Amino acid sequence: MNTPHGSYTIEVEHNIVHMRYVGMFNAATASLYAEEAKDKIRQLPYDEFFILGDLRKFLGATPDAYAIVNKFNHWVNTQNLRAKALVISNQVVAEIARERISAVKQQNLQYFKGTEEAINWFYEIENRQKVG
Repeated sequence: MNTPHGSYTIEVEHNIVHMRYVGMFNAATASLYAEEAKDKIRQLPYDEFFILGDLRKFLGATPDAYAIVNKFNHWVNTQNLRAKALVISNQVVAEIARERISAVKQQNLQYFKGTEEAINWFYEIENRQKVG
């Protein structure tokens, strides 16, 4: 969704929720994002799911927006999230987000430079679960 303050897309492919963020988010954009993401996750037909977040074009967010995203991540933590992979190009943005979104500390979270690496990590997790 395009808004005056940042844009995002949320797409579902099998049990992976792909989220892409562009620009700088304010509270209004963060609220729209959180509600749409919740709707997509609630509709998943799988027991467990993965989130792949692409932050390569994300520039940051206002404090209010980070608070909304943190609340969303607390909710995600109650929804059978198996793992989350964030694709980043800017370590500073990742560090700020990690500090502002404390709920991610409870998640199985890894950072990657590309989406292919991230998806391979998800497959490794699924394969370990099948073997174990």
